Amino acid sequence: MRRLASRRLLVALWLLAFAAPGLLLAPPAHAAVALNPFGAFGPDTARVPGEWLVSLRDAAVSAPTLRPNAADTLTYAPDLRTYTLVVAPNAEREAVARLLADTRIAAVEPNARVRAARVPNDPGYPAQAWSRAINLEAAWDMTTGAPAAVIAVIDTEIAATHPDLAGRVLPGYDALGGDAPRAGAAEWHGTAVALLAAGRGDNGAAGAGVAWGARILPVRVLGGDGKGTTRSLVGGMRWAVEHGATIINLSVTAEGYAFSRPLASAVAEARARGIVVVSAVGDGGPVSYPENDLSVIAVSAADANGAVADFSRRPRVDVIAPGVGVPVSLPDRTISATGSSFAAPLVSGTVALMQSVRPDLRPEDARALLARTAKSTADGGAGMLDAGAAVRAARALPSPLPPLAPLAYRSTYDRTDAPVVTGATGPTARGYLWGPGPVGTLWESYAEAPGGQRQVWYFDKGRLEPNDAASGAITSGLLVTEMVTGRVQTGNDRFERRDAALAPLVGDLDAPGAVGYAALLGPRALPPRVPGAPVAESLAPNGTVAAAANTARHGVATGVLVPETRHAVASVFADYLAGEGPVQVGGRVVTARLFDPPYALVGLPITEAYWVNATVGGRARQVLVQAFERRVLTYNPDNPEGFRVEMGNVGLHYLAWRYGG
Repeated sequence: MRRLASRRLLVALWLLAFAAPGLLLAPPAHAAVALNPFGAFGPDTARVPGEWLVSLRDAAVSAPTLRPNAADTLTYAPDLRTYTLVVAPNAEREAVARLLADTRIAAVEPNARVRAARVPNDPGYPAQAWSRAINLEAAWDMTTGAPAAVIAVIDTEIAATHPDLAGRVLPGYDALGGDAPRAGAAEWHGTAVALLAAGRGDNGAAGAGVAWGARILPVRVLGGDGKGTTRSLVGGMRWAVEHGATIINLSVTAEGYAFSRPLASAVAEARARGIVVVSAVGDGGPVSYPENDLSVIAVSAADANGAVADFSRRPRVDVIAPGVGVPVSLPDRTISATGSSFAAPLVSGTVALMQSVRPDLRPEDARALLARTAKSTADGGAGMLDAGAAVRAARALPSPLPPLAPLAYRSTYDRTDAPVVTGATGPTARGYLWGPGPVGTLWESYAEAPGGQRQVWYFDKGRLEPNDAASGAITSGLLVTEMVTGRVQTGNDRFERRDAALAPLVGDLDAPGAVGYAALLGPRALPPRVPGAPVAESLAPNGTVAAAANTARHGVATGVLVPETRHAVASVFADYLAGEGPVQVGGRVVTARLFDPPYALVGLPITEAYWVNATVGGRARQVLVQAFERRVLTYNPDNPEGFRVEMGNVGLHYLAWRYGG
């Protein structure tokens, strides 16, 4: 399907194709196949069997039901702003494969189970030393919180009649309905989180939370057993965004899922509304989303000595707070709570105090001030929360607040792909150079980056990353080189070894006999073709190069030789890299070169171009592919003009390869 100049017409075609009884729209054969990089068919304990969340590339579509093919029906969930698929567990693989082959679908992912980050089992009542550890008394000298600061506790049910909460718990939302038990071993979890964030102080009852004057917005996404799903979590977050939350506390963690598109969308919307999202990191196990999203404040638990607890160590953390042996006075007993679940509300409460002295505080300000004022720790990592210093710094901010510096990532993306999104490319459209938008905004380890961490943005087609921290220069990551060689770069001269990527260079992910990145390792060392010679060789899945049949009719010749890598660029790709088109500059759409200089975005060629047999949208196709350091270019002669040369889904393939899927 060509991208139309009128977005309204595109939406209308969607509705016509999907909503009309008996009318089906065949998936367009020319576009790249969508990929859910974390679409794990994991154990049933990690997901809800038969339930899937389906994200469309066109977010404007919200018809009640869609029929992407004759077998599957998608149901729109307004509370999630995405579609759901319910299918018999024994038919999941076939249904998901059909959806992944549909180019209008951006992601298909399981309805993953989420849980409370940790359930403590050591009752007791040690002194409330945590308030002194975070310098809370100094903050209370300035404010104990204002009612305008509203902390959404996304968790289990809250005991709203608790003496330290009574009168300050707003009407809430049950994202689980009757589908989960209210009683259970973790039924107290949400109450504990709420008490730590905003339990009333100076009232002669129990203990004192951080922000006495703030209000609590209760959102039930976990049952009394401490378990929920991605669906309940996303639905709860979106409800909180629409019902007055100024802070969202997530003391929950997905069970091993490093990324979720619907959850990322909910986090992004919260940030766009000026809502601060605070997330506990997982207590052990793999990194789980959204703790690695740059839009959230990631919190680890500290032990009694002020060091990061062993169970709470993570590559990327913004601030640490006490999370071992934290006393909490529940309605029926006092417990000593341990886990990052109980460190996060101390940070959320501190943000509420900061908002109380600066109601115009933005998420970016809150995160920067918390990190800047945190007390340094012996291990040199993230600092210990200093509530007094953070509130003082917030109060001292200039008024009005200075504008936020625009990220170079955004302007780089907007230059080429904003015209595609808005339809400004005209009747002869072109494919995305990056994708419809970021699919992941993460912090990744890199030895030379400040603090050993760097912010990266992933798109369908690639990754944007810092190139020089001092100058602010950015670049597109060497993702193809890493996947072909099996080396993840974690520093200028530091690499982690793993097997080369097997994802198909082009076409459907589940197609048998597809040519993957691993097949390119041998051809990297082959000599270049002579400029002007026809491109008439094929590449097999095992890396074997042979003569290709029926390719002369396409007229593809060997183009310019790149001396740095000793490989020649095929003529169709050289023309593409030298082409002009609509680009956005300073908010205006003008005609200019898409690639300037030609290899800055894609990198230098690391192989010659080869024909491969691929399955695209369920149809057999002969497609030309060429690997560059940063991107894979594909040429499908059967595609409409404007879409014959496209970028491969390198960013999604790399996410799946590096983080699992």
